[in-house]
Amino acid sequence: MLLNNFFTIEEFSKDAATFRATVRLNEQHPVFAGHFPGQPVVPGVCTLQMIKECVAYSLEKEVRFTTIQNCKFSRTILPGEHRLLEIHGACTSQAGEWLLNASVQAGDAVFLSLKAKLISDF
Repeated sequence: MLLNNFFTIEEFSKDAATFRATVRLNEQHPVFAGHFPGQPVVPGVCTLQMIKECVAYSLEKEVRFTTIQNCKFSRTILPGEHRLLEIHGACTSQAGEWLLNASVQAGDAVFLSLKAKLISDF
C-alpha cells in the first residue's frame, strides 16, 4: 500500500523472530501537501502502516492488526530531516496470531514504540 510509494526499503535483515528495516521516506509524496502545508510531518497512521508492511515483508504474507495494546508516539517524524528511519520488530507466533514489539527510530531518536497483535487471514 505505501511500500515503494510513500517509503522504500533500503536494507532489510531478519532472523527467526526479529527484523530490522532501514526505510527511506519519499519527501515528495502528496500526503505531505496536506499534512501539513509548509511544515510536513509523517502522519501517525502512515507510521503504523509502514510497520505493518515491514512485518508482512518479513513474514512473506499479508497481515492486519487485530489489537494495538500499546502505541507511544514520542517524537514527530519530519520527512525533510528524517529521510532514513529504522524499523525494528520482534514477532512471535502464538495461537494463530503474531505478537509484535516494534519501534521506529533514527539514531538515538525513538519516534514510536508499539506492542500489537496481528493475524494473517490470507
